Amino acid sequence: HANLPVVTVAIDSMTFNEPIFTRNLVLCNAELTYVGRTSLEVYVEVVAEDPLTGDSRVTNRAYCVYVALNPDGKPASVPEIAFETDEERARAAQAAERQQRRKALAAGP
Repeated sequence: HANLPVVTVAIDSMTFNEPIFTRNLVLCNAELTYVGRTSLEVYVEVVAEDPLTGDSRVTNRAYCVYVALNPDGKPASVPEIAFETDEERARAAQAAERQQRRKALAAGP
């Protein structure tokens, strides 16, 4: 979305629900949930699949926050995004609340 290099600045609310075993296939599904001035939040769901049985299960979930960088390595503006469905808009509103909490935590007491 940013068409620029991005760096990870936070991994928020990571959960570990199930183990991933040797020889499992690991799939990462990601969805852009928030776009700020220079930051992006992406919801990531990790699925492990047994290649012999085809059984799959969600093993991890997390919200990852990235900041776009310009060629000088400074934060760069990213384009806005138009969320199209009510579900996307609701997720974006929840993401904006998470972003405000992250900023408050970063500011300290």
